[in-house]
Parts: sequence; C-alpha cells; structure tokens
Amino acid sequence: MTPARRSAGGGSKSTHMRPLLVALVAIVLLYVALLPQLRRMQAETERLRREEARHNAALTQPARPGSDLDAARAAVAKAPDDLNANMVLASDLVAAGKPDVALGYVRRCANRAPHDVRINLALADLYERLRRHYDAMQTYRALLAQDPGNLDAINRLCWLYISYGWTTDARALLEPVVRANPDDPHLAVELALTYLQTHDFQRSQQLLLKLRKEHPDELDLWLPLADLYRKQAQFPKAIGVLRDALKLRPGDPALMHSLADARFESDDISGAMSVWQTIVSAAPNDVPAHYGLAECYRKLGKTAEAVQELETVKRLAPGYQETKLMLGQLYLRTGHAIEGGKLLRAYQEEHARSRVFARVSLLLASKPRDPAVHFEMAGIYVSGGNTERAIVELHRALDLNPHYDSARKMLAHLEQPRS
Repeated sequence: MTPARRSAGGGSKSTHMRPLLVALVAIVLLYVALLPQLRRMQAETERLRREEARHNAALTQPARPGSDLDAARAAVAKAPDDLNANMVLASDLVAAGKPDVALGYVRRCANRAPHDVRINLALADLYERLRRHYDAMQTYRALLAQDPGNLDAINRLCWLYISYGWTTDARALLEPVVRANPDDPHLAVELALTYLQTHDFQRSQQLLLKLRKEHPDELDLWLPLADLYRKQAQFPKAIGVLRDALKLRPGDPALMHSLADARFESDDISGAMSVWQTIVSAAPNDVPAHYGLAECYRKLGKTAEAVQELETVKRLAPGYQETKLMLGQLYLRTGHAIEGGKLLRAYQEEHARSRVFARVSLLLASKPRDPAVHFEMAGIYVSGGNTERAIVELHRALDLNPHYDSARKMLAHLEQPRS
C-alpha cells in the first residue's frame, strides 16, 4: 500500500530534509546519464529472455505414454549395461522433473558409447536444462567434431553463443551451414538473431522476411521480425506482423507482450494499456504487464494508478527493471520523501552491477577475443551469484589465453564444489 502522508513539519524539518533531497537528486541524475545504455541492455535482455523461454520449451519432453519409473528402474537393475534401458529411465526421470538424477544415467551411456549421436544430444540437452552451459557447449563441439553436419547440435550451440553475446562465434558457425541448408528455417532464424544483436539490420530483415514468406505457419519465426522492426522504430510494421500472428495464435503471451511494447514505444498509450490489461486479466501475476501498465499510467499523469501497479510489481518481483527507481520517484513527487529515498538508494546499490554489466557487454561486443573482457564478465557473474555463466566466461578467457593465471585460479575455485 502507499505510505500514509506525513503531516507538515516546521522549518527545521525542511532544513533537515534538504541534504537528503539533494542526494536523491544526484542519484537520479547519475542514473539519467546512463539511462539510454541501460534501457538498450534491458530491451535486449527481455528479448533474449523470450527467446530462451521458447528455446527451453523446445527442450521440454512430454512423458512417454505409459511411462513407469518403477518399471524403468527395474529394467536397469536387471540389465545395468543395457544402453536403451538406461536412456528410457533417464527420459522418464526428465519427464518427472528430475533431470539431475537423469544426468548420471545418460553420462554412463555416453561413457560406454562415446560416438552415439542420440546419446550425446541427450547429454547436452540435460546440461542445458541444468544450466551447465560450458558442459553443454563442450558436448555439442565434440559431437560436431565427429558429425560436422548435425543440425540439431549446430542449432543449439549457436543459441548458446547468442545467449552469451558471442555473435562472432555464432556467425562463423552458422553462415556456411545456412548456405548449405537453405531450407532449414530454424538455422536461418538463429543467424538472423546474430545479425540483430550486432545491429546488422539489413541482413537480418532480408532473412526474416524470406522466412515469413516461405514458412507462414511458423509463427515463432515472426517474433524476431517484429523485434527487428521495433529496433528500427518501424512500429506500424511491427504491429502489423504481430496482429497477423495473433490472428493465427490468439492470446499467445510472447506475441501479446511484444504487441504491447510496440504500441507503447509508438506512443499509442491507450492501445498498449488495452493489451496489458488483457494480459493481466488472463494472468494476474504477470510482472511485465503490471510494469507496462505502470509506465502507461505514469505517462498519462495518473500517479495513484501508477503507484498501485508498481507496488504490485515490487511485491511480485522487487528487482524488476526500474521498479524501485520509478516508485521512489513517484513517492517523492507525492510527498513521501523517506520511503522514496529508501527505494532510490536501494535501486542505486542494486543496479551498480547492472551499469558495470552494460559497460562490459558493450566491450565484449567490440572486443570478442579479448580474454581480459571475458574475465571481467566472469567477475560480474560471480558477484551476482551466477556461477555457471562465470565458468563459461572463464573457459573462454583461457581458450583465448591459456596462460591467464588469474582466470585459471578463479575457475579452479568455482569448479571445485562440482568435482
């Protein structure tokens, strides 16, 4: 709830509050200086989050008809060296939500049949599910060393490269494969995403328009095209693509979110609100939708409604985007200086790492083969508690400079608990 309004005090209280307000203004000005860069990073993060959600959905396997964990375990107990029995048990364990347990069985099979493509793809799949991205990358690379044309491995490895911002590696792997496999839409969309990440809009648009024309029923290929149009500020085209897609897939959350964003970015505030409200009515805890509504209300000068939506976001996801900043500013505007100040200071502390991340991400894009940049990115991941991504960046630093002692020491420290 919005804090109760404080009663007016005397002049001494006003004098006491002035240093606090000056400090808060300084925080806001510091943020504003970095605002364009941070918003670009947030938009790219949100786009990659949607792509990752679709990618992870593609990994999800339905339970086998008639699957029975007890029977599968009994089959392995009876014939522990039977690869098929072990893989069936692993598949049932994954379907039961136990990929960590399944990993042991699949690794056992991979050790016994190191050249079996099906087993190695399943192993890499499990590593991805468990967010052990370096192990997944290594498995895909090993598989491609023995089967260079394996499109599943190429597609998934490229997605991992893209998710880390390693567009140079993704393009080097994808471009010849796409030329050799012009009819594979998924490889082509991965390549288009690498172009999109590096702002090579012309190549990205050519590929995506070709995909839309050739695969009109593959709606998942349309969303990157809408994202491209949004990046180019071609909002009517983005909205047209999304509306066409929604006719074929009504209520699709990813399409609805992108449509609301496009309407907001084109200053169609009422149109954006309508879409966000539709999303919230179907999913009351949808954080981006509540956040989008707050931005709309703030644009319309409806402070009370904006505060209510931001308080909902703060309750559901306190660290989401600029929630604390926006809510703190609105509290200050409505006379709640103490509560607003607390939120602004918390925002400043929590987003110091985001500003560093934005800076290093830009460095990584311009210096993809600089081991020091990868090492710095690993440090950012460690400070944020993301050990698995730090491990990937440290291995990358060592690939580029095998004598990088600092990277080797940090990597040994991080990988010790796993061993």
